[in-house]
Parts: sequence; C-alpha cells; structure tokens
Amino acid sequence: MNRIDQQQLIEDIESSAGSSKESVTLDTLRIEGSNELKVLAPSSSIFYSAPSPTEPPYVKEGDTISVTKTLCLMEAMKMFSPLNLSSFNTQGNTLYDPDAQYKIVRIQNEEGQQVNQGDLLFVISPVQH
Repeated sequence: MNRIDQQQLIEDIESSAGSSKESVTLDTLRIEGSNELKVLAPSSSIFYSAPSPTEPPYVKEGDTISVTKTLCLMEAMKMFSPLNLSSFNTQGNTLYDPDAQYKIVRIQNEEGQQVNQGDLLFVISPVQH
C-alpha cells in the first residue's frame, strides 16, 4: 500500500468516471464549421429509439425538442434508462442550454445497436428564435 501514489490513483479514477477537468465540454461537442452539436453515449449500452417495437420512436430527424424530451432508451444489464439532453447537464457544467430548443439533424444508430461510451448518438442544432 505504501507504493501506491494516492493522488495519481484519485486522478485516474476521476478521469475514468468522466468527472475530471478533462471531461466533455461544450467545445468538444461542437461540429466544426457549423452550429451543430454532438450527443454522445454516456456509457456502453444498447440503443433503443422507441419504448417498444410497436410504438413510434421518441424522436425523428427534423423534430424540434426541449432538453427534457426523451431521445432514446439506453439499456445496460437489463436496466433501461431514458436519455434526454438535460441528463448531460451537471452542476457547474451545462452542455445543453435548458431554455433552448434543438432540432434533431441526424440519428446515428439503429434499433438494438451496441454503443460504447463516447459514441455519437445524435447530431442536433440549436433553434434560433
């Protein structure tokens, strides 16, 4: 135990958890040369665009949404979690403006597709009022 660099261990854990200063910022989400933003997978999981195969998708390309609108379901170990833009906003790090509306430009994944943390899920653009 005396050989463990405690500070390095803490930094490694924070980095792996995405809570370090190197975590995702608004600048890393911008698509160069446009006003579009990326929506990245928060963890490794299975992507589902609808609550069930017989129901319509949560969102379609061209839809205008608020940050609280469910975009998809993410399933990991039989646990389904709805994903919306506000779930990316943390205390001190607002990635998606809670007062803005966003247009779904592109949906990147197919129903039931495995995604890894950091994979592109959606491309969105802020709607100008």
